[in-house]
Amino acid sequence: MLSSSVASAQHLVQVQSQDDSLLAQNFRSFDGRRSESDRDLDLEDDESLDQLMQIEYDKDAWSMTTAIGLSLVPGGGFGLIYTRKKPQAVVPFLLSTLGYGLGIAYIAGTFDESQVGICTHVRDGRVPTEECEYARIPPDPNQPDRIDNSNVDPRGGGRQYWQTETDYTASTTGRTYSGRSAGVTILASTYIITSALGAVWSGMSVRAHNQQLRRDIESTAEGARNRDSVSQHDFFEPSLQIGHRRSTMGFVIRF
Repeated sequence: MLSSSVASAQHLVQVQSQDDSLLAQNFRSFDGRRSESDRDLDLEDDESLDQLMQIEYDKDAWSMTTAIGLSLVPGGGFGLIYTRKKPQAVVPFLLSTLGYGLGIAYIAGTFDESQVGICTHVRDGRVPTEECEYARIPPDPNQPDRIDNSNVDPRGGGRQYWQTETDYTASTTGRTYSGRSAGVTILASTYIITSALGAVWSGMSVRAHNQQLRRDIESTAEGARNRDSVSQHDFFEPSLQIGHRRSTMGFVIRF
């Protein structure tokens, strides 16, 4: 009888020890410290969220290379059209129209100039240019109707042209100017200025758009992380209480 009681007592002690070990393991599982597998899952979720953020960013982001490349097309405003700045694109287009038009006009000779010969008489002032040449034309019997230096100068008081040669002075006025080089310079300057203006303007637009897009995506992702954190830690958490006589295990729901 005594041996049976001792055996029963030993069996109860073993059972109690096993129960205590199981409770300790359950406590480690539900004591608020997350297991390694749970942390791995969270890391995978974070990586997946980052990938989704990048995909969303790549889908809606504007390309800096495209904007600048389009701005290099003559006109300078195509990069702004790409960045949805059509009203602003009018500025480089207008400057291009004026600059290219002016350059083409110069190359075409619209503004070319040349010197003009004039003849001045000591008393009568400016006279027809050919009168300065009469004193140098010798008589020609084969051309009796041609005016030469033997003809009487109507301005010389009955003297012939060879006698009044000193009364006339030949000179030139104006300048000889070709606008071809100026036209090429205007065309090149117009291209450089309008392309630089369009590239800088569209580049700033791309940068502002992409920065705002990044902030919006990160804000949305942060809100999603906060909601997941609240749902996992604030509203639902395990509870374990161990006492001398009674142990309880369950879950606490906060709201």
